[in-house]
Amino acid sequence: MTYILADIGGTKMRVARSDDGKTISEHIKIETPQDFDAAMTALCDLATQIAGDEPIEAFAGGIPGQLDDTGALTVAAHLPEWTGKSLTDAVRAHLDIEQIFFRNDTELVGLGEAVTGAGAGSNICAYITVSTGVGGVRIVNGQIDASANGFEIGHHIMEAEEFEPTDNFPRPGTIESYISGTSLEARTGEKPWDTVDAGRFGDEWEKMERYLAYCLHNISVFWSPDVIVVGGSMMVKKTLFTVESLQERVNHISIYAEPPTILKATHEDRGGLEGALVYLNSEMAS
Repeated sequence: MTYILADIGGTKMRVARSDDGKTISEHIKIETPQDFDAAMTALCDLATQIAGDEPIEAFAGGIPGQLDDTGALTVAAHLPEWTGKSLTDAVRAHLDIEQIFFRNDTELVGLGEAVTGAGAGSNICAYITVSTGVGGVRIVNGQIDASANGFEIGHHIMEAEEFEPTDNFPRPGTIESYISGTSLEARTGEKPWDTVDAGRFGDEWEKMERYLAYCLHNISVFWSPDVIVVGGSMMVKKTLFTVESLQERVNHISIYAEPPTILKATHEDRGGLEGALVYLNSEMAS
């Protein structure tokens, strides 16, 4: 039994295998070709290489964007030329296997954190990623919660007075426009990790932490989770955010006697692969 797992990003893709449905091999990472056909060929070539002489029984992967029931991307902000093209059909054409599953990448990372990562043991886990952008997902009893159009936490409005769109933020006043790495770089002219190293812009980080705490509070009243796991490069790499400070801020403003526990993600860059394995196991068992 060989499962192939993939985490496809706008700039990088990672591919790994699992032979027991529990553990994951070391992944191979390459640049993501921007051409869809070239990317699918590269992805499936990696899958074949990693599988070696073993037949591939099933494939699961994450992709930034929203997909329809056929595995075609309906929204793909980071890979716009892929919109409307079916990843499922492309992989099946190359690998000739039936069991192929794709989900939004944030949903899979959140699933992995909820089941085998920081949120393991929780009944209702909210996962929030703070990186170039902001995203999130609600996991209930080890399953990605149902939604009509996917989860887009980064676009919830925090500041109603900001009506003027910009090139970076066409929807002003969103949480993404306050706490993402893109927003910090737009305000400071520096990469987020450079501001940490240099000790500059501490007031910007304090403001972002305050807004992130507001966001986590809103998540708690929207989704009522046991725990909120926060991941993404702005949280788990060089950062001035701390879970202790975020927890204190959330406790201070929460309406609940027992606010959700705030945790830092633990899977790091393997999160998408870990979530893909959890999802694949669930789909194969259903």
